[in-house]
Amino acid sequence: MSSRTRFLARRWALPILLGPAVLVRCSGTEADNPVTDVVVTACKSQPEYDPEQVGDFLRQVNASQTASSRAGEVFKRIAPPSTAIRPPLTATSEIPIGLSCLEWQRSENALQVQLVNFQSGCGAEWEGQATRAGERVTLTLENRICAVAACGNCLYDTASVIDVPPSQGDVTVELSLDPFCDGNPRLREWQLPLSQTPRGISCEFAAPQGLGSVRGAAFLWCAEEGDACDAGLTCVPGAEPFPRCLPACSVDADCPLAGGTRCEAGHCVPSAS
Repeated sequence: MSSRTRFLARRWALPILLGPAVLVRCSGTEADNPVTDVVVTACKSQPEYDPEQVGDFLRQVNASQTASSRAGEVFKRIAPPSTAIRPPLTATSEIPIGLSCLEWQRSENALQVQLVNFQSGCGAEWEGQATRAGERVTLTLENRICAVAACGNCLYDTASVIDVPPSQGDVTVELSLDPFCDGNPRLREWQLPLSQTPRGISCEFAAPQGLGSVRGAAFLWCAEEGDACDAGLTCVPGAEPFPRCLPACSVDADCPLAGGTRCEAGHCVPSAS
C-alpha cells in the first residue's frame, strides 16, 4: 500500500485540514489554481483558541461574495450568479468535542467547507494554501516551526472557500500535512458528492485532546474508573480499544447534529462510522 492514507467514507467524504490561528489568501488563475481562502484556529486546549474564528471568516467571505454579485448587477446589468451561501454552516461550538466533522455547501461558483475537531500534534504553527486543478482541490499545510510538543493530541477547526465553476461536478479533496518539514507529508483524500449532495455533513469519532484525560462527554471515551459517562449517556464498547459515551436513540432523529450522526443498535454513532 502506498504512503498515501486514503479514507473511504460510508456515505460521503469527510475531514479536511488543521492548524493554528492564521488566515491565508493565495492567488491563481481562473482556469487553474483559483483564488482560495483558508482559515485555521489554534489548538482547542489553548487559550488562544477563538470559537468564533471560523464562523466570522465564513460570514466575511459570504458578505464579500454578495457585495461582488451586487456590483456585477449594477455595472454589467446582468443577473449575477448565486454566490451567497445560506443558511450558514453549523457553528463550531454546536458540534460535540467527541466528533470530528466535515461540513460543506456549494453555490453556483463557490464551495465552502469546514472541518471541526480535526486532530494534529500540539504546538504547531500552521501555514496553508489551497488550490484547485480541475476536479481536484489540494489543501497544503506546513508547520512554520517544524516541530510539535509532546502533549498528546490537539484538536483544531478549519475552513476554506474554494472557487468552483457552475458546471463543476463531484470534487476530490486532498490534504497534505507536513508537521516536521521533512518533505514527507501525510496525505489524505476524500470525495465530495456535490452533484448529488450540494450541502452535507459527515462525522467520525474525534481523538480525545491531550493524553486522553478528557473523558465522559458525548462521543468521547468513558471515564477510566467505572466506565462512567455524563448524565444521559451510556458507556458502549466498539471497535476501538476504549468504549465511548453515547446518547440513546430509537431513530436517527433522536440523535444530535442531523446528518452527522445516526442511530445504530439503540445508540447514536457518527454517520461515517
